[in-house]
Amino acid sequence: MDAALRALERAQTTAHGDVADDADDGVRVTSTSATGRRGNARDDARELMRACDALTTTYRARLTRSALGARVLACIERGSRAALDDGRIDVAERACEVLGEACAPTSSRRAAARAATLEAQGDVAQAENIYNDVLKENECDVRARKGLIACARSKGATEEARNALIAYVETFGADADAWYELGHIYAESGAYDECLFCYEEVLLAM
Repeated sequence: MDAALRALERAQTTAHGDVADDADDGVRVTSTSATGRRGNARDDARELMRACDALTTTYRARLTRSALGARVLACIERGSRAALDDGRIDVAERACEVLGEACAPTSSRRAAARAATLEAQGDVAQAENIYNDVLKENECDVRARKGLIACARSKGATEEARNALIAYVETFGADADAWYELGHIYAESGAYDECLFCYEEVLLAM
């Protein structure tokens, strides 16, 4: 299993860079149906998804809280999101099961992975309920706030998503992905001055 864990962490580093054990960067802000947008990012994400798939399939019985550190859990979480982006809901569901068993019942990571999978399956309302429950405990939870934005995009509520993103970047101004998505929304509506401002913020945040 150690070799599989190392493979997962290598894929995680390639796809997202070296991050802290419980970092929230990279959490989805776009709908699960959104297409990739950064060069080789899709290939890197697929490698992460494959590593997550191999780990959660082959070593499922041994993946307990005592065996998994926070960094590995972060890798599995991101592998789950990569699976959703690639349409592999089966892989995402297995990752959710592992996170459900390995994380505390109140874990934001556990809840967000489950909610994102529900969104991908078309159950946006239930996903929103999960995110809102998380926010009742912590109104600044990044996973939940970005998850609600993704749900708004998924159901076509563009104005709701835009307003939520504006509020989000006022607090988390260094989040390049959020600025990118806000710029994309402005571009869709023809608000090009606002779009350009957002893309400038992306460059500053990178």
